[in-house]
Amino acid sequence: NKSVGDFDSTPYVTTFFQCGLWVSYCAITPDRLNVLVVNVTGVCLELMWCSIYFYFCTCKAKLFLKMGTAVALVLALTFLDLRFVAHLALKPLEAGETLETEFLGLVAVVANIVAYASPLAVFRQVIRTRSVDSMPLGLSVATLVSSAIWAAYSALKHDPWVMTPNICGVALGSIQVALYSVYCGGSKAAQQAACTSADAGVLDCGGASARKAVPGEATRARSPRGPEESM
Repeated sequence: NKSVGDFDSTPYVTTFFQCGLWVSYCAITPDRLNVLVVNVTGVCLELMWCSIYFYFCTCKAKLFLKMGTAVALVLALTFLDLRFVAHLALKPLEAGETLETEFLGLVAVVANIVAYASPLAVFRQVIRTRSVDSMPLGLSVATLVSSAIWAAYSALKHDPWVMTPNICGVALGSIQVALYSVYCGGSKAAQQAACTSADAGVLDCGGASARKAVPGEATRARSPRGPEESM
C-alpha cells in the first residue's frame, strides 16, 4: 500500500549496526568465515530494507540520522579497537585471543542483545492497544530460530562472544512470540469489527440509493391527471 504503516525502523537499524560490528569482529578473528558471510549478507539485506523504508516513510530525516549514526559508530569502534586497544598493556581474558578480538566481541555482544530486544520497543503499545499490528511476527520468529542455531554453533566453536548474545536472543525471541500469540486475537477482532463497519456502510449506502429511487415515484404521482380523472 506504499506506506510503512505503524512499523518502526529501529529493529532494522540496530540489526544493521550489530551486523557491521560482527563483520569487524570476524575480520580480525581467525576461523570465523561462516559468521563473516552471514553478517555481510545481513548488512546488505538491512541496507536494502532501510532503503525501501526510506522511500516510503514520511520521517526520512529521522531514518537518515539513525543510519548515519550506526555507520559512524561501527567505523569509530573499529578504529578505536585497532588504533588504541591493541596497544594496551593488558592480557586477554581468554588464552589464544587478542585484546582487539575481546573488545569488539564485547561491543558486538551488547549490540546483538539490543538488536534482539528491539522489536520489544513497541511492547507498551501492544499491551495498551491489545493489538500486534505494529509488531512484526516474522522478525520475532527469525530472532528465535537464528539465535537458537547460532547458540548451538558457538557451543561447538567454544566462542563465548557468539554464545552470550544468542542465549539472550532465544529468551527475547520467546518473549516476543509469546506476546504475539497472546494479543494476535485483538488484531483479528479489530479487523472483523472494521469489516463489519464497512459492510454496514455499504448497506447504508444501498439503503440511501434505494431511498433515492422513491422521489421518482412521487414525480410520477404528481404527473398531470388524464382526461378520465378531470371529468
